[in-house]
Amino acid sequence: MDVSVEKGLELLSLNGSDASILESREIGRIIVEGYDTRLSPGVVESALRKFYSSCGEITDVYVRRDGRNENTLWHSTFVYFVGEGAVDKALQLNGNDVGGWEASAKAFPFQPRPYDFVIVRVEGFDTSLSETDIKSMLRELFLPYGKVDLVVVAEGSAVVSLFGDKAALKAPQLTGKVMGGRKIVVTRLTELGKSTVHRRRSHCCVYGGDTSSYKAKTTA
Repeated sequence: MDVSVEKGLELLSLNGSDASILESREIGRIIVEGYDTRLSPGVVESALRKFYSSCGEITDVYVRRDGRNENTLWHSTFVYFVGEGAVDKALQLNGNDVGGWEASAKAFPFQPRPYDFVIVRVEGFDTSLSETDIKSMLRELFLPYGKVDLVVVAEGSAVVSLFGDKAALKAPQLTGKVMGGRKIVVTRLTELGKSTVHRRRSHCCVYGGDTSSYKAKTTA
């Protein structure tokens, strides 16, 4: 994780990508550059949605601000599609005018092993325990399945992000395990395989089409 977000959450925002409807091979994404970084995020997003609308269903446009200067945007934006050949169609538009600037896009392939990352919600543990103890026990619990990247303790639950061999398949199997004298429930928050939205850098977790703010600090 880069320096600008070491103390923040880097969690996925899910907005209804239903695996029963979307096949992973139909999902693609690109990185777009060329816009004036002094524009507002809304202006850039609107322009890109309109510009690439003919390529396929646009499921997400993630316009980032420059972490060094909040008054400007980062020089690249992520656009996610659902639709056969959507990425190829988008790349063919390179050099075309987008309201005063030329689009410059490149493909942004997914990781070859998408099951190796997962974000889960953990419930059922003793909430009277200290935040430090809860985080320590969660790290110990998930350690056999990979590297625990972040642990966020909320009111009555916790969120854990994990990297490891098939972690997305293994982590939910911890449901029923005893932690601090109580059985826990582990629920996967990220979709299996490719995602139709980009991972957000935020202090709030968004999942299942609903936004839930976590009043908690991340682990370093």
